[in-house]
Amino acid sequence: MYECVSASRFVPMIHWPKVDTVLLDMDGTLLDLHYDTHMWMHVLPQRIAARDKISLEQAKRQLFNQFENTARTIDYYCMDFWSKHTNMDIMALHHEFSDLISFLPGAENFLTHLKCSSLTVRLVTNAHRANLTLKNKLTGLTTYVNEQISSLDFREPKENQRFWQALMQSHPFDPQRTLLIDDNEDVLDAAHEYGIAHLLSVKRPDTQRPEKEGSKYPTLATFDQLLPIAQ
Repeated sequence: MYECVSASRFVPMIHWPKVDTVLLDMDGTLLDLHYDTHMWMHVLPQRIAARDKISLEQAKRQLFNQFENTARTIDYYCMDFWSKHTNMDIMALHHEFSDLISFLPGAENFLTHLKCSSLTVRLVTNAHRANLTLKNKLTGLTTYVNEQISSLDFREPKENQRFWQALMQSHPFDPQRTLLIDDNEDVLDAAHEYGIAHLLSVKRPDTQRPEKEGSKYPTLATFDQLLPIAQ
């Protein structure tokens, strides 16, 4: 299923002999964030505006204010919370637009190289399990990793130190020999505080939006920058 091929065009950003465990975010790291951006920033406010007979601007203001109020909490990532808060079937909306779900360029090739290596690879996401199931059904993402962890399993988001403590208890790892790739700066800050030694941000998590600027962490522009991976 996995074709292990050599890749030597680049000097990798990561010194792989110093890494045993790779922790990978899902949305905006492996999968194109355009799907989520479209769902939450466009489709949902449009549906709320149409249902409640209010302007799109008013619907966005109400919804985005709630986004701000719940940011960096577990509710922010919980489909059940948003279904109850908006009185809409959030997962039904996600299924409706699931054709937008796709890997970021180069991500699947990178995962194939990881699969062929001796590294422990874990998907570590803030996404709700139902969302993870939908995306995995369309991409086969979890076939490339050893374990899949949702922060909702611990009721703590990745931005919180309690998440990393719970992750360590359930899936032990050596922070000094661990690489985390994530597009969320707050998550990278929390991982840095916990002691994870190798941290990478993502330059363009949403292929339909401009590249991010100003990360304090080394930023990945293309997955080719991580190849080759020692087999």
